[in-house]
Amino acid sequence: MLKKKTLKKLVIAVMAILVLAVVMSVTKPSVERYNRWALDLVSKRSDPKNPLMGLGLSIFGEGMIDKGTTVSDYGVVRVFHTEILGKRIKVVGILGTFIPMGKPETSPSAHEDFTGEME
Repeated sequence: MLKKKTLKKLVIAVMAILVLAVVMSVTKPSVERYNRWALDLVSKRSDPKNPLMGLGLSIFGEGMIDKGTTVSDYGVVRVFHTEILGKRIKVVGILGTFIPMGKPETSPSAHEDFTGEME
């Protein structure tokens, strides 16, 4: 049988894990917040010499990001996979923060012609 001290430590550890899980679940960023964050990131990285790109992003950007994003919700974190302007990126949303997982990659569809075949 477990000693009282060991049992008490176990209960405290389980309670701490449960509190942490609840806090993480409540503070994971929303999809709308991710869309705004991603649009801001894309806008900052867009070519400043191309004002039409900036205008297009300001008008259609959030919709493009929303359409190009799939979200996996794991209870305490959300994982966002986004493909926009020929780039793919994976981002983890946790504790109200977004953490990009690696650098944006060129998406395979950016190399395909209209028939779906590789150039």
